[in-house]
Amino acid sequence: MKQVTAIVSLLAIGLVLWEAPCRAQEPICIITVDPRIIYMEAEGGKEEVTVTPSAPGCAFAPRTAYDWIKASLSEDSGRRVVVIEVAPAPNLAQRVGSVMIGTTQVEVVQKARDHLSW
Repeated sequence: MKQVTAIVSLLAIGLVLWEAPCRAQEPICIITVDPRIIYMEAEGGKEEVTVTPSAPGCAFAPRTAYDWIKASLSEDSGRRVVVIEVAPAPNLAQRVGSVMIGTTQVEVVQKARDHLSW
């Protein structure tokens, strides 16, 4: 990180009150994703989410607390994408989970099975 020196002066008359080191400000990172909600069939599958950071140095990693959802970062022809993989639904209930990409949440909604196989 660069270090710069700040000089505080009083009313442009050249009187230096103090000189102190300060850090250069980091760019603000805003992560935009598309889509923000993924609708998945009961059979499960994969969907891609396009990720656009506000600055080139923005770091982000996909993460989820749901064991039925996996998320991984990928690049496709220079395009940043997160691949979200959803396991098949285990029962007759719809389920909802999420993936965090940076500080942005992507909601995952999976349809319920219409019947159970024995």
